[in-house]
Amino acid sequence: MLDKQQISWNHIVSLKQGDQNLKTPGLYCTKLRSEHINLTSRTRMKVNLAAQVLSSTVADALKMQKRTDTKGTETFCRNFDKFFDCLNVQYKDQGRNERKESKKAYYSENDSRFGWLKDTFLEGYINRWQKQSLAIPELSKKEQNRLCLSSQTIEGLRITVNSMVDLLQTLLRTYKGFYVLTGKFSQDPIEQHFSAQRRRCGGSTNPNMFRVLYNEQALASIKSRNVASLKGNTKVEAKNQVGFMEKNSISLKRRKREKRKHEEKM
Repeated sequence: MLDKQQISWNHIVSLKQGDQNLKTPGLYCTKLRSEHINLTSRTRMKVNLAAQVLSSTVADALKMQKRTDTKGTETFCRNFDKFFDCLNVQYKDQGRNERKESKKAYYSENDSRFGWLKDTFLEGYINRWQKQSLAIPELSKKEQNRLCLSSQTIEGLRITVNSMVDLLQTLLRTYKGFYVLTGKFSQDPIEQHFSAQRRRCGGSTNPNMFRVLYNEQALASIKSRNVASLKGNTKVEAKNQVGFMEKNSISLKRRKREKRKHEEKM
């Protein structure tokens, strides 16, 4: 709860149920599906599901309902949608193509998004939310913490915002005339590589140095690193990488039928 406005997951659930009850088939306000609502231990780690829930589309749909009790959830979705956009610029003209200022490439160390991330989002929204939750005297410490994001999440947001802003400003100050794409700062390639290493180890959970080096040689020779992990939460971006559940145009070689002995005698 922030500024006496409730931020609740139930608002998202009711929005999904409202989409299902529309009389016009195929006409939905959002892209919410059952996997967005009924989360499992695996889908909780999917970043794309979180980005689709905490989006401007969901915020606009909440606004269309004209309910006063969902104003806090609407603001929450809009703030995190812009936060995701600022830190997920994938290519130079993305902001122009998608008509979103927050998805433009970074050219200047004085970009207005730096001020929004530190002052408006982190200090004016996240930190203020935590301070208001901890300032309610009639509630216990546990109940106060439940009114806000977890302390680990807030600390992670602080580290992400401060480190990313300082890094981008340093790069733009040092290399004048260049631009920076925040979506390229990703640890997905490292996670995909270690996922391929784990697949090579099989049931062994404690490989030594020689086993790791052997796996590296095998991965380089048979190119099994190009197969994405089925249980991973990383994005498959490389052109030569194939997901297990993806439809692709790679055709399998047809096996030659072996002639049986009685067929040769005939």
